[in-house]
Amino acid sequence: MPLFQNKAVCLTILAILASSLSYAGAKLAVMESAFGKRVEVENIGLAKKAGYDGIQILTGVLDERGLLPLSYPSLIRSFKEASVKHGVEIVALCAGEMNKLPCWNPEMKEKAYSTGIQSIQACKALDVPILLVPFFNAAGFGDDPEDPKFKAATRLLRVLTSEAEAYGVTLGIESRTKQPAIDHILAEIDSPYLKVYYDTGNMLVVGENVY
Repeated sequence: MPLFQNKAVCLTILAILASSLSYAGAKLAVMESAFGKRVEVENIGLAKKAGYDGIQILTGVLDERGLLPLSYPSLIRSFKEASVKHGVEIVALCAGEMNKLPCWNPEMKEKAYSTGIQSIQACKALDVPILLVPFFNAAGFGDDPEDPKFKAATRLLRVLTSEAEAYGVTLGIESRTKQPAIDHILAEIDSPYLKVYYDTGNMLVVGENVY
């Protein structure tokens, strides 16, 4: 059985990592996908068992009604109750499905905007201040501000940032776009509610000097 499919082994590894860093006085959060399931209330308890103080939850996939799982009040209540019960803070949400929704594709554009906006609204409903907005795989928009894909992603982020400001939610872009191009987007939109998840692993892959 592959290592990542063995929940007991994964929990043990995560617990060792968490306890090692907690010993140094750090508070740690974990992405729920580390437990093999997405948008699952059970992951709150698993995070506690593994020794984490917080968790980042994915917002899921649009259903046949065009709604994300976290657009349903009953699931919002369940996540809130589990967070209190286990003492694990939901520190951020992640609109992970946007990786599959290139906003410059006419067939995907509406879903990309809807996923982003509903994810922001879910943050508000859960009292979560941060939404990670990823642009990988099909949604990667490159480094050229003149590229139509780059411009489309900037337009999307402008709309989402306006929505985020209204709800008091901060957006964090995560991508493999290099810093000068990201700086261009930040300058174009110019909002304290738009920031960057700077993942050194992603940047090293594209040859950026992270030091």
